[in-house]
Amino acid sequence: MASRKPLWLGIIDSKIGFNACKLDPFVFYWKQPDALWIYVDVDDMAIFGKNIQPLKDQINKEFSIKDIGPADLLLGVKIQQLEDCITLDQQHFVDSLLDLYGMQNCKTVSTPLVPNEYLSPATKDKRRKFDEMNINSRSAVGSINYLSTATHPDLSHAVSSLSQYLEKPGIKHWKAFLHVLKYLSGTQELGLHYDRQCNPGLIAFTDADWGNCQLT
Repeated sequence: MASRKPLWLGIIDSKIGFNACKLDPFVFYWKQPDALWIYVDVDDMAIFGKNIQPLKDQINKEFSIKDIGPADLLLGVKIQQLEDCITLDQQHFVDSLLDLYGMQNCKTVSTPLVPNEYLSPATKDKRRKFDEMNINSRSAVGSINYLSTATHPDLSHAVSSLSQYLEKPGIKHWKAFLHVLKYLSGTQELGLHYDRQCNPGLIAFTDADWGNCQLT
């Protein structure tokens, strides 16, 4: 179900003059004279820009707001604003996952999935045995999906692989999820780093090995 846009958000674009982002209706931008961005989450708001005080004063005329200062946590993402860069991480969320699944003292691994190990749908008997464990695999995979879309893009392939078997999960898939947690245990301090002088271009690497796909 699509989220309904609160009526008061219309004041941001109609009265204050911001434009709603086409990709996300809860993100607003102002290009002139200096670029400003607003992100709204229910009744919380984050403002990005070089000179944001005039905007805060204007918004305060329309709504009663509480200014809590520079952002250090937004939607579960820790924000560190340094002089020449910004870093984003979710170490505290990873800690909570490791605690939830009893993996605080696990042995770490260097890859999100076991290399050269292929997943396949569980048989009826294996699904029955997994069901007896009373594990919510959808919630588990959803938690690492949240990480992959926020600050851990290195989990994208693992999340994609595990998501294919949510209808027919087995113990092997659960062990693969626990392997992801072992990887996170050793990389939980990693996150995204945005340098003031960095090249905004995007570089990606891929290795599509269709020949070794057991399903095709």
